[in-house]
Amino acid sequence: MHAGRFFGIVPLALIAALATTLLFSVSLVSAAGPDRFASAPYGQGKVAVVFSDVKFDDKAAVWSLLADPQYQRVVVVTSGINKHRNAAQELVNFVDRQNDHLGSRDLKDKLKIMQGGNPLGVDAPHEVWYDGVPAMRIPRLNARDMHRELAGKEVAIFQIAPAQLDDVRLVIDSADHGTVQSLMLLHGYNSRQADMAAQERFILQLRPLVKRNNPQGEVYFTSSFQSYAAKDGGKQPLEWVAQRFAPYDVDQAMRDPFWSQQIRAGSQFLPSGHQSPLPLHSREGLDRYIFEARREPARYAARRQAIYHHVNAILNSMSAEQKEQKARLVGRLENTFKPEFGGARTTIEMADAAHIAHFHRAQAADGAGGVWARYERGVTAPGSAAGFQEVAHPAHADGVLLQGGHTAMDRAWIDQLVRNVRG
Repeated sequence: MHAGRFFGIVPLALIAALATTLLFSVSLVSAAGPDRFASAPYGQGKVAVVFSDVKFDDKAAVWSLLADPQYQRVVVVTSGINKHRNAAQELVNFVDRQNDHLGSRDLKDKLKIMQGGNPLGVDAPHEVWYDGVPAMRIPRLNARDMHRELAGKEVAIFQIAPAQLDDVRLVIDSADHGTVQSLMLLHGYNSRQADMAAQERFILQLRPLVKRNNPQGEVYFTSSFQSYAAKDGGKQPLEWVAQRFAPYDVDQAMRDPFWSQQIRAGSQFLPSGHQSPLPLHSREGLDRYIFEARREPARYAARRQAIYHHVNAILNSMSAEQKEQKARLVGRLENTFKPEFGGARTTIEMADAAHIAHFHRAQAADGAGGVWARYERGVTAPGSAAGFQEVAHPAHADGVLLQGGHTAMDRAWIDQLVRNVRG
């Protein structure tokens, strides 16, 4: 049975199709957009709660929820980081930059920020971006303030950063009984806990937590690899992103240390004496090498080719056992690095915003359905990757795995939000 037929969220009428005349869109089944809520510009008492580490795609995701008129309020719980107060100010600054960039109305009156925890303990790599950003006073996550935000409202929870189970439980328990309609988790980095065993325990407790006081509520999982047939759910074309988001933030996203971290992690598997043109001895040098290759792909075509061949060399040097032990790294090199540097077009990480768009399309039954799914048990080795397996009956499921993802349709959804705030 397909989850697209049984969403436990409040049913929505099928909506008019958007023409996919967007830059970089392809001829597809028409993509539904959030203009279905135009008759209720400030929502009907619905709140989005977002666990966010305030990376670029998180900021874009939060903006998309602020711009979506079905939500009266967006409560962001900073999570998976240590510089919570600096991140909060960065998020507010981002919303201001977006208002200026799009010439749109101010959306900050819908935004509330609270400080959550960090199940990973250590700083996230992108927290260096907050250096120099003033610390903003925000309350720690607490039941009283959260209940004040959620009382009498319908609630949708979005986990797009690592979160502590106690924080997730507090949010669910702070809502009135029967009002939590959904909890969406973008599986992967955002699922992480102290180790893989803790991650399994975390994921297996989500559905019982939701269902305890919200029998009609449901847990929804998305995955860039399992929800998108092309396994490309994390990326969007640079040119498209640059038109819709402020230059400061796009440039910041281009400097994502993710790329150099994965290359350095993989390079340990190369044979001794392997020669590479990449400046592996210098983290800053490697960051700059990759940044320039992505910023100006035509000018630095030779660099892009060198990175591609370096990644191939890593994969070819790994034994089958090593690939199994480092399945997460191998998946990134195969499905993210090779498409990125094997072509002539640069992409930007937009997974959080795109997957939230995918989730809302699924609500609208716009070609994006899902299946009952069970999280893979017993995958606890460091560096391993666990996914979801389809099951026939909801009693055996840990939630719904969304499917039918398509990046062009995600862009269509976000473009409709841009038109809404400009209008």
